[in-house]
Amino acid sequence: MSIKKTAAKTLLPPLKFVLSELKEKQKRDEERKKMVAEEKEKRKAGGFQRFMKFLIGAMVVFILLFFALLFLVGSGSLGSTSAGETNMTTIIDAYGQNPPVVIEIYSESCPHCKDMNDVIAEFRKENPDVNIMQIESSGSRVSVQYIPTLVIVRKDGTHAERVGAMGMDDFKAWVGGNYY
Repeated sequence: MSIKKTAAKTLLPPLKFVLSELKEKQKRDEERKKMVAEEKEKRKAGGFQRFMKFLIGAMVVFILLFFALLFLVGSGSLGSTSAGETNMTTIIDAYGQNPPVVIEIYSESCPHCKDMNDVIAEFRKENPDVNIMQIESSGSRVSVQYIPTLVIVRKDGTHAERVGAMGMDDFKAWVGGNYY
């Protein structure tokens, strides 16, 4: 046998083995690089997703707190309807100390209130014994939903409310039916 054939027989298998190992190592390195790149992408996406979940969670908590605060303010649980405004119970407690009393809550800029003020002025002339208090809502801490609002606090502490202007006959009937 020739030296070439002998060298080929002895060297060729280890060379093939080394070459195949190198090819496999290149494949593994390429797969590892691919996996590392995918992991980086997942981390980027995962970080963004975590941030978005946190942001959505924070927004939900904020919205819930906002609506809870609105509910507490609207229900009067915080003591007033808004900054500086007093609810109806406080009005009755403050102004209904000497019942019976008719309380009118009005505004200077309200045309119905002006009409009602004329009716009350005429009623006072005819009935000086009726205790009537008029409260201007924009200049005080009193707030009602509609104006004019009329409240009668009876001697027994109960009250009757009426919203809106009325003529003299209706006002007399309402006061007569609720005042005494």
